[in-house]
Amino acid sequence: MASNVSSSANLVSATLRETRPNVADLGAASVVRPRERCTVLVVGGAPANVDEVTGFLDAIEGYQVMCAAVDHSPNALVRLEAGGVCAVLAFDDLVGRSVQRAMVEREISAPVLMLVETPKEDRAVFRTKMREDGAAACLFVDELSGPLLQHALLGAVEARRMLDAVSAGEDSGALDPQTGLYTRHGFLRRLGAAIEHSEMEASYRYAVLYVDVSRVKVGNRLDAEEVAALRAQVGRRLCRVANDHVAAAVSSTGYAVLFRGFEVGDELEGAELIRKQLQRQYALGLDDLDLDLGFGLARGRGLDADANAALARACASVKVPKAVEIGASARERKTPTLREDIASQLANALEHDEFSVTYQPIVQLESGMPFGFEALIRWNHPDGVERPAAEFINAANDTNLIVPIGYWCLEAAMRQMADWHRDFESAKDLAISINLSTPQVLDPLFVARVRSMLMTTGLEPKAVRFEIEAGTIAEHNDAARDLVHGLVDAGTKVWVEDYGLSECTVDDLRDIPLDGFKIDRRFVSKIDGTEMTSGRIRHIVTAAQALGLRTLGEGIENALQANVLRWLGCTLGQGYLFARPLAVGDVFAYLAEHDG
Repeated sequence: MASNVSSSANLVSATLRETRPNVADLGAASVVRPRERCTVLVVGGAPANVDEVTGFLDAIEGYQVMCAAVDHSPNALVRLEAGGVCAVLAFDDLVGRSVQRAMVEREISAPVLMLVETPKEDRAVFRTKMREDGAAACLFVDELSGPLLQHALLGAVEARRMLDAVSAGEDSGALDPQTGLYTRHGFLRRLGAAIEHSEMEASYRYAVLYVDVSRVKVGNRLDAEEVAALRAQVGRRLCRVANDHVAAAVSSTGYAVLFRGFEVGDELEGAELIRKQLQRQYALGLDDLDLDLGFGLARGRGLDADANAALARACASVKVPKAVEIGASARERKTPTLREDIASQLANALEHDEFSVTYQPIVQLESGMPFGFEALIRWNHPDGVERPAAEFINAANDTNLIVPIGYWCLEAAMRQMADWHRDFESAKDLAISINLSTPQVLDPLFVARVRSMLMTTGLEPKAVRFEIEAGTIAEHNDAARDLVHGLVDAGTKVWVEDYGLSECTVDDLRDIPLDGFKIDRRFVSKIDGTEMTSGRIRHIVTAAQALGLRTLGEGIENALQANVLRWLGCTLGQGYLFARPLAVGDVFAYLAEHDG
């Protein structure tokens, strides 16, 4: 690890100093105060490894992180018992578990972060097991970067200090004194860190749940003091049910919860659990009250300009709640779940033609000339905000609405591509790429519908490229194999995306007529010119070449990434370095610029 980390530490540190936003921009209040000393105990690891990890932590702007290194568990306990340690970073999970057990026996409280050289099983399963065993975070050496380590450390330290402050009844600058929740400033700070993390690591997701209590009005039966007491009850209940999520009182009429680093779909489950707990009756004097609180959910993966924008999206998505009901025997009303509400909105959006498609150029890395476009669906929400697919595609998958929505997107993209073929000489050899979800792969009518759309749009079959996730092929091998053969027989091409992120192997793909591999942005974003960050990409390119396939790197944001991909043998790319997703009108200008 030492040589791998050392070759990139200076580059990462320099980049962070240039790009990390000022702490003050995200709110002055914080549990870990600017320049406050934070002592991290580093257990195990070679001296060179410890030095490089220390270099990563030194790059945290606004904090004085002090690393104390010990070589094994007994010495670690001696240092922990001396006090003042904010967190433990353990090289190797066995060392970390040993330290955890000893800390529990001695009632020493500090978060433990595991730094694992090689996982002994599936990474997601291993990481979950470590969290269940009490680890604050589990990081893998080959994925390690300065930003990832810093966010994991600060998240663990701040979460622990928040729990300690609430337990002790402290009036921290980041705590709302009525409820024990974060204040708006404290919440925006943590939401801003989540947005920054998602920009650096494409697999990192965040979501904001907004709880609206504005319809609890001052009236004949409730005076202003009673309303304030009722809202405080909502906040205190939220503090209890939010678990390890970041919950905050963001205004006098609203609360918010931040979900961070979750697996796909977990945010809906967590939000639904919180909704059910908050919708239960409240006591006010001799009365029991049923409240119709409003709930809104906004997902993001580096899509928001800042924390205020993300919070505003969540607030804008709230369904208007009904007024308060008062009465000792008030009945519990049936409130749609968040999943049902999103499904209803998506069905309505499909019926009222609220979707649109943007097109991100795919280029040849050697020449920079256009190779095609990827079709990306957008939702033109009635509130006036355009919603990217990341905000609603999971809900569409969960409710199976992805099938009709996918058909709509496919036909729109094919029709538009046919128009460009007719209008531009330079576009005649370009193709359109369309992502397929698992429900679409399992749809028995899909190939027949594709053939029909090719006839009605007049688009040549060779101009259509479908992208199927490698995990879908591994999980539904027979269905995926039949679909690919059917699509290829129809004259279209099929690519595999997310290879290297699932159990799918070269053997699973060997007899499937594929055209290429798409290299996931999670690998591309880590490129810094070192072997550690390019080894996985080299493996994917080699696997593709063994199958006689082309490769395309997605999420390319700088020239270094493009040059490394080209040097490794990748021939195609897409990303902000070349162009952002373009509206139809902007594509006309793009094609005209390249029209020979």
